[in-house]
Amino acid sequence: MSEGKNWESQRRFTIKHLRDFGFKKPRMETLVSNEVKELIRAWNKKYQGKSMLIKDTFILPVLNGLWILTAGENIPQEDKRLLEVWTEWIE
Repeated sequence: MSEGKNWESQRRFTIKHLRDFGFKKPRMETLVSNEVKELIRAWNKKYQGKSMLIKDTFILPVLNGLWILTAGENIPQEDKRLLEVWTEWIE
């Protein structure tokens, strides 16, 4: 699956579109860095000194990152709209 003309074509397509979204550009790196910082802050606030399951905790930062790319708006992880989208999505 990782060789041949079909793979080369898919790779070129993927890289082109990732670059269009800002892959390997400072804006994308800043977006990811900010989401990681926000996730760590939320973890520290919610789980300080307690054990935690991280199974579902990465979905909100990913949803927010996608929302920033598509709508240009950053939503705090505690925002009710983001939590509603997440709740509806997992049901």
